[in-house]
Amino acid sequence: MSQVKTHYDNLQVKETASDEVIKGAYRYLSQKWHPDKNPHNRQEAERILRIINQAYAVLSDPIKRKEHDDWIKRQNNGGDGATQSPPPPPPPPPHAQQQRREEYATAPVAAVRPWVRFWARTLDTYTFGIAAGATIGFMFPSVFVGETNDQVFGMILLFAWIFAESIFLSTIGTTPGKWLLKTTITHQSGRISFDDALSRSFKVWWRGMGIGFPIAAFITHLVAYNKLTKNGETTWDADSGFSIKHERIGALRVIVAIVFFFVFLL
Repeated sequence: MSQVKTHYDNLQVKETASDEVIKGAYRYLSQKWHPDKNPHNRQEAERILRIINQAYAVLSDPIKRKEHDDWIKRQNNGGDGATQSPPPPPPPPPHAQQQRREEYATAPVAAVRPWVRFWARTLDTYTFGIAAGATIGFMFPSVFVGETNDQVFGMILLFAWIFAESIFLSTIGTTPGKWLLKTTITHQSGRISFDDALSRSFKVWWRGMGIGFPIAAFITHLVAYNKLTKNGETTWDADSGFSIKHERIGALRVIVAIVFFFVFLL
């Protein structure tokens, strides 16, 4: 470790640490110091989490990390060995107020937001169900002639969504629901392959949605919710090397989501 207090110290890693090690340290510390896991010391946990987030924001960016490394070298070469803090941010530009508003709107928020994830996935499956049902009805009108078991048809569509979601994630890196509710999904390799996305989507379908069967879905939703709030991540994300981040959604996106569900349920 260097003689000065650095972002590496805040993440408890060496200056030579790889991106994977830095990411792993960040995930561990952000879960350890998440305010929800420290209800009796919430204010201190929030303070530490801000430091951790700031450190990761610098070290996960190659350009910012190099600038930080250069700063460390300068401090070690010209300093007196006293503990110092990383350089403060540059003075705000004339349009600082507008910039702060934009940063606030896009700043990451608490990683554990199970209800946002639930509504994003529900929006995805509903949208896919509407699009797929309309397409099938247009191409094969006879399918809906007579009685149709809506439950079975819904389970089939939910299974088909596994492959549709995998295509979305491996091509554009998101889905309509995740995009609308500002939920970002990344893979530890740096890109999401179809195989990785398919593996994750299948586990979500099986472990998180109970294959769409009502009673099983209720149980799996409850189990997944408890594990997410306790561990800070779902089993399918942990097993497949995925990370989830949330940004502030904003009123307009919330209104769009509400209108969608309102129209769909009419």
